[in-house]
Amino acid sequence: MPRSNWTSNPTPVFGIVTTGVHLNIYKRDANDSNKLWIFVAKRSGEKRTFSGMYDQCAAGGYQNAGGGFGEANDTTAKECLKREVKEEINGSLRAGWLEEVKEASPIQFAVLRDERWGKDFLGAPELGVKIPFDLEVKEDPIFKPNPDEVDSVEKKSVGEIVKDLLDHKFKPNSALVMIDFLIRHGCLGDISPGDVLDQMNKMLKKHAIVNDLPHWSDVKS
Repeated sequence: MPRSNWTSNPTPVFGIVTTGVHLNIYKRDANDSNKLWIFVAKRSGEKRTFSGMYDQCAAGGYQNAGGGFGEANDTTAKECLKREVKEEINGSLRAGWLEEVKEASPIQFAVLRDERWGKDFLGAPELGVKIPFDLEVKEDPIFKPNPDEVDSVEKKSVGEIVKDLLDHKFKPNSALVMIDFLIRHGCLGDISPGDVLDQMNKMLKKHAIVNDLPHWSDVKS
């Protein structure tokens, strides 16, 4: 198929493992340091994939060019993160934020693409690695979303985040990053009944091995 007809990234067809970064931005409650508020982006309604779904404030894959945002090739996770912050929220974080972020362990994932990924390569397995970063802020940032990428940035409680996750309002790979964040920061045990924890664990279940994924002949392109 001619490249000009593709509306989404063709990397799954070639078996390439994609790599990207996700920035979790959070704040501790002024009256209870154990209570967290989490800032999440609502993806632009104009996006071709996952429009209107929740996402981290800045997230995206490594690129081989800066896309007009001043960088050359992304050669490190932090370079990629810096570019994504410029691209999605117009660099609306305080000076020195990049030195303050904390990198977490990478997350490996596998998904089968459906209509939310666009019309191309439906059913294709997509393998990826996500590198989470956490940024704790003392004050609410004044976000300046790029309207082509982000409709708005919302401040949510952990309970609201859990509900949105269970209602499938998050972009799938961003949901994994968010669940990882909630687990690492010990957010789930005190507020979530057992059945909610069970559902969260199911969302993190191991995927089938590659040999069990659909054969390439079943992939629609």
